[in-house]
Amino acid sequence: FPGITEFCLAVDGKCAIFIKEAGGKPGSVKIYNFASQATAILMAQKTFFKADRCRLLFSPSGRHLLAQTQTDVDKTGKSYYGESNLYFLSANGTFDCRVDLPAKGPIHDICWSPSGNEFVVVHGFMPSTTSLFDCKCSCLYTFACGAKNLAAFNRTGELLCFSGFGNLAGGVEVWRRGGGPIGRIGSFEAAGSTLSDWSPDGTHLIT
Repeated sequence: FPGITEFCLAVDGKCAIFIKEAGGKPGSVKIYNFASQATAILMAQKTFFKADRCRLLFSPSGRHLLAQTQTDVDKTGKSYYGESNLYFLSANGTFDCRVDLPAKGPIHDICWSPSGNEFVVVHGFMPSTTSLFDCKCSCLYTFACGAKNLAAFNRTGELLCFSGFGNLAGGVEVWRRGGGPIGRIGSFEAAGSTLSDWSPDGTHLIT
């Protein structure tokens, strides 16, 4: 496939590719299913402008794909970070859309729930906005977690961790998603941290 600048493999063998816009033609994301080593079947595709780069992220089941596009320069002059957009594609080609994010500004992080039925987006100018979406791209909940730029579900999908690392102060919040109403259950400071991750048992965090 000429012009590929990014690709992503799903657990079931599907492959998503991104081709950058060029010569007046829009950029595109395409999802292929490989029936054999010699045959690639096009399952879904989405075209768009304003896409110098693209991050591709399959859901854990491989049934859905998120495509985060990014321009190097925001021609409106509103953002130093360029312009971000997020697109959702069903891998079978039955549904796609641009995700309507509640806040304007850059996209900091995206994560799928382990079930693959929901995803979280950290977006907007600081203090950022963090939103939970279903697979119809309806916003289910907006978390009041302040200046954060990272998000991660634990292994069971019952807990969510939101962190503000890098050039932020290092605040970490843990929220309940399953086993009761959505709500914050704890917080701590991890100054100077750049990364965080859940332990395999889903009850401890390391930064």
